[in-house]
Amino acid sequence: MRERLVEHDSIHLQAGTAIRLRETFLLLDPERVFRRTCGRVAIAAERAKGDAPPEEQLLAWFNARIDEAAKDCLNKDELALRDGLTFADDLVHYDFFVKTCMVIPENGLFVSVNFNGLPADCRQTFFALFIDHRSIAEALEMGLGPEERLRHNAQRALDAAAGISPRSPSWREVQDDTIGPWWAQDDAFDEPAKDQS
Repeated sequence: MRERLVEHDSIHLQAGTAIRLRETFLLLDPERVFRRTCGRVAIAAERAKGDAPPEEQLLAWFNARIDEAAKDCLNKDELALRDGLTFADDLVHYDFFVKTCMVIPENGLFVSVNFNGLPADCRQTFFALFIDHRSIAEALEMGLGPEERLRHNAQRALDAAAGISPRSPSWREVQDDTIGPWWAQDDAFDEPAKDQS
């Protein structure tokens, strides 16, 4: 059944997986999670012995399988990182961090584990500001404030996405405020100056 789901995807599980990853603010390879979700759906369907959930519960049922698959991928990555593995054959899984955050491919696993392990509000802040390009005012209206918390969560998420370890000495401890990523500067999150003309 898993192979049939992967090959034909007649229930549009691949699209549903990508949507669910955005809803939960996880940066994981949608194709990887989709393939794992197909396995989760096949196992759950076999256990149910043909008893499908009521139609009004189907979306929640599929979302639960996607969440399980995402957790499987995260657990696998955490174990690999702990064991010192790099998943050299699967570097495509971390393309987002490599292309968008300019992380070297060999650090993709570390960055993925650290970013996806952040609290949901940090990841949501990252999605709002840096993926959906919301303004500071819009992010605050979404309930991601107050402003100090928004700034803290944005910096924490950007650090993780850039591969800066939360356990290593921070560049923020250096007194020279010209050192560090652009988002560390005191005015990085100020609104642009309005044209006075």
